[in-house]
Amino acid sequence: MPAPAVAFSAVSEAQEQDAQRLGEALAIVGDRWSLAVVAALSSGPRRFGEIAAELPAISTNVLSRRLRDLQRDGVVRAERYSERPPRDMYSLSGRGRDLVGVADALVAWMRTAEGDATQGFGDEDGGDTYWA
Repeated sequence: MPAPAVAFSAVSEAQEQDAQRLGEALAIVGDRWSLAVVAALSSGPRRFGEIAAELPAISTNVLSRRLRDLQRDGVVRAERYSERPPRDMYSLSGRGRDLVGVADALVAWMRTAEGDATQGFGDEDGGDTYWA
């Protein structure tokens, strides 16, 4: 016996809303480097140079752009510690800390093929850096 049309529409609408939410999330962190920046900040605040050193494969202009975008989206906070020259200390917002688990899950997903499902970025010892 087929399911009632009303139930189907409700499920379809919920799936559509979830797909839209996923699209919105990927618009924020779906590029190549955003979750890498989140992972780099997962163990605490960092200066720009420290983030750049932890992510040597990202160019400084792309890193600057990602940090600005993540600030705009409420994932990263910047606190000015020097006016001349202007310098900021970057940290994760509460929303950004929620993404550490996402970065860990993606690393674990990639490790599955390698057979190495050990620690991630949220571990007490800081985990390993996989973004170089």
